[in-house]
Amino acid sequence: MPDPTRVKLSALTGLRFVAAMHVVLFHEAQWVFSDLATFVQTHGWFRLAAGDLAADKVSEWVRHLGASGMSSVSLFFVLSGFILAYNYRETLGRNISIVEYYRLRFARIYPVYLVGLLLTLPFVVHRVRIGVEPIDDAARRGLLNIALAQSWYPPDALSWNGPGWSLSVEMFFYAIFPLALRHIILLPRQVVILGSIIFCVVTQVGVSVGKIYLAEEIQTSQGLYSFFNYFPLLRLSEFFLGMAISHPASARIERGEFFIFTSRRGPILAATTCILVLGWNAEGHASVARAVALPLLFATLIYCLTLGGADSVLGTNRMVALGEASYALYIIHVPIGTYFHSVTRRLFGEPEMGRLVTVVYLATVIAVSLVVMQRIEIPARKYLLRAFGGS
Repeated sequence: MPDPTRVKLSALTGLRFVAAMHVVLFHEAQWVFSDLATFVQTHGWFRLAAGDLAADKVSEWVRHLGASGMSSVSLFFVLSGFILAYNYRETLGRNISIVEYYRLRFARIYPVYLVGLLLTLPFVVHRVRIGVEPIDDAARRGLLNIALAQSWYPPDALSWNGPGWSLSVEMFFYAIFPLALRHIILLPRQVVILGSIIFCVVTQVGVSVGKIYLAEEIQTSQGLYSFFNYFPLLRLSEFFLGMAISHPASARIERGEFFIFTSRRGPILAATTCILVLGWNAEGHASVARAVALPLLFATLIYCLTLGGADSVLGTNRMVALGEASYALYIIHVPIGTYFHSVTRRLFGEPEMGRLVTVVYLATVIAVSLVVMQRIEIPARKYLLRAFGGS
C-alpha cells in the first residue's frame, strides 16, 4: 500500500473535484459561463466601473473559461504523476512489490470504469439495432474500451464512454511508472525538474505547432484530431512533470519548508494565474504559449497546495468527500447525461437539456457519484484486493 506515514494532502483531493466539475460543466452546462459572460457584458454598472473594453474582455474570458474544460484533464495527468510518486517513492519495490502495485492500480480504477461502460452499453446496442453503428465497429470499439486501449487507436478514442480515453492514457502511465520512478529517484532533483520542464515544453510546442499547420486536415479527420489530443505518448510529459515536482516535495513538505512561495500566498497566486490562462482565448501562435504554460502552471499550483495554505477551502471534510468521489463523477457524468438528453427529447421534444433540467442533472450526477464511490468503488476495490491475495 502507499506509505501511510505520508502527510495527507487534503487540498489536492478537493482540487480533483474542482477539476472534475470543470469537465462536467464543459460537457453539459457551458451556459453557466455564457450567462455570466452576458451578465458582465450587458449590465451597465460593470461597464461603468471597468470600462467598455474591460467588460468585453472579461466577458470573452468567462466564455472561454467554460469552453476550456478539456484542459482540466491535463491537471489530472500532472496530479496523477505527483500523487503516485509522492505515495510510492519510498515503498515501491521495498514494502510493496511491482505486481502488488499493478493490482492496486487495477482495483482502484477498473470497477468504476466498468460502471461507465455498462451505463453506456444500452445506447451502443440501440445504435447497432437501428443501423447507425455497424456491429463489427461496435465490437472493435467494445474490445478496445474493455482493454482500456482506445486511446492507442485515435479514431476510437472517444468511443463508448468518451471520458474513458483519459483512463486509457492513465493505464499507460501506471504501466511505466515503476520503471520511471526507479530512474527519477536516483537523479538530483534539479536535473529531474529541469528535464521534465524541457520535455513538457518540447512536447507542447510540437503538438501545438502541429495543430496550427494541420488545422484544415484536423477539422476533417477525427483520427488526426484525436491523435493530437488523446494519444498517450503525447500526454506523457504532463505525467512526468507531476512526478518531477514530487521529488523535492516529499522531503520539504514533511520538514515544513516552502518552495518559492509562502504557504498562504502561493496557492492564491498559482490558482489565480491558472484560472486566467484557462480563460485566455489564445489563437494562432499564441495558443502555443498557452499550451506550454498550462501544465507548468498546474504543476506550480499542485506544489503550492501541498504547503497547506488552502486546506481551509479545498481541504475541508466536504471538499475531501467530493474529491474522493470525483473519479466516479468524471466517469459517469457523460453516460448519465446521455440518459437525461434521451428523457428530455422524449418528454419535451428538445435536443438539449434546459437550464432547470441541467441543474437537476448536476445535482443527480454529484449524488450518484457519491453513492457509486461508497457502494461500488470502495467495496469492489476491497473485494478485488482480497481476491488477488493482497491487503
